[in-house]
Amino acid sequence: MATYTEQQQAFVISVLSNNAAGQTGQASAIATWLMNNVTSALGQTAFTDAIGKWSLVWGPVVWQDASQNSNVADNVMMAAQNSDTNDIVVAIAGTNPNSAFDRGTEDLDVGQTVTFDSTSGSWIAQGTSDGIGVLEAMTDSSGQTLVEYLNALAPTGANLIFAGHSLGGALAPSYALDLVFNSKLTTSNFENVYVYPSAGPSPGNAAFAALFAKTFPAVGSSGFNVWNQNIVNAWDAVPNGWTNLSVLPSLYPPINNGQPLTCIGILVDKELTPALNGNEYANLPRVTFDNGFEEGLQPPALGVTCQWLTQAIFQHIAAYFAEIIPDLQTLLPTPTLTRKICRELDAWCDLHRA
Repeated sequence: MATYTEQQQAFVISVLSNNAAGQTGQASAIATWLMNNVTSALGQTAFTDAIGKWSLVWGPVVWQDASQNSNVADNVMMAAQNSDTNDIVVAIAGTNPNSAFDRGTEDLDVGQTVTFDSTSGSWIAQGTSDGIGVLEAMTDSSGQTLVEYLNALAPTGANLIFAGHSLGGALAPSYALDLVFNSKLTTSNFENVYVYPSAGPSPGNAAFAALFAKTFPAVGSSGFNVWNQNIVNAWDAVPNGWTNLSVLPSLYPPINNGQPLTCIGILVDKELTPALNGNEYANLPRVTFDNGFEEGLQPPALGVTCQWLTQAIFQHIAAYFAEIIPDLQTLLPTPTLTRKICRELDAWCDLHRA
């Protein structure tokens, strides 16, 4: 019997979809590796004690950007089912730091927009739209798309949950809204269709956020135990994209004696703000927790820029583990910052100083 809430269980499945980020090779080989990795994790006593018994029922599917001859997991989606409740979690991976498609298109292509619903005036980023297109075209080893698999199920009274962290926290709500609002999914097969995004940047404008809120109203008690709300750490930089970029240089006051970081300010002014091309994004409905500034982190290189990056990575990944799934946090991989990345950003800032 699970000791974690349904929301915590969904978050665990969401996180596991990211485990192939460091793998290289053909898409099918990475997918097989991830299937074995996730199946192994879900079979561990620590996981079954916390989230109950889950198994993969669709995917994982790995997509690679052929135009860039990619050999990494550019997008990943999978579905897992709980053997007791029959609930299904559709997990969409976040940004793979090794993926040029993720960084350059899905994360940063926000200057171009695509109409989502002309009646409401809602639009989403081109990068998000491209991601939805990838997800909807994925087929697993059975040859079925996810929607074909879900629509073929007999009604069970179970919940269907779309979950994702970071980039997945933008893709999951956008993909789910497309399936439900545009009647692609047979929702009557399920008792409820929920979304559980975390750490997601804004995928679209205020009309899109309003349409999402109308289609997926908030459900649940409090804190992270809610559905249809973006779960956000107040100290996380990523959910400030693309709505509040100006806070980033001063996001971590203990660094640089409370003064804004020059390099992060240059990044915002020279790279991130121009990427918007004047578009005004709006946050999806969210609930926020306050992890607090993490003392004692050891950056891989000297300098306030590297301190900022080290803090930002912790607040974007490990802080969510500590808040939502503390019993499992040591069993889940977290990204590490390299000295090279710190030095490259400092060098880029030096090049772009006015």
